[in-house]
Amino acid sequence: MAERDLSRWRGVDADPAQGPSDYERACAVVDYVGVIDVGDASALILGDEPFPTAWHSTDDGGILIRWVYSDSEASIDAFLSNTNCKICWTETGLSVPVPGQCVLFDAAEPGVDIRGECLVLTLSAGDYAVRSAVVDPSDEVRLVLHELSLVKRE
Repeated sequence: MAERDLSRWRGVDADPAQGPSDYERACAVVDYVGVIDVGDASALILGDEPFPTAWHSTDDGGILIRWVYSDSEASIDAFLSNTNCKICWTETGLSVPVPGQCVLFDAAEPGVDIRGECLVLTLSAGDYAVRSAVVDPSDEVRLVLHELSLVKRE
């Protein structure tokens, strides 16, 4: 979610008269990735399990790397550094507007009081298309990848 919009995210806190909490809406995402509205802002939701996640910057965006399982971090690094690896990306049909720096955090926490680990993503302002892939480069490694590619600069 955009750093400037974090105060809009209420996590598990919600007034029942206003509908489900942001956390409940995030948990309703049934795929590996989704986008929900938070007021007049948008939040990219990483669905399924809360896998350990890292960010790899690219020239026109970046890749969220979710570690499903691996025998070691070295196995993941070896896969990511292999320039000959083929990734079969799936178009999600999703796009997300990004006004600048974003923060990845636990959806249960309110955005104004992030106490757990978070990951800061530095992106240029603009609209980003989202593609995903599940990769099994070996019997010991499975990753879920989400590529954010700049399609329109702000």
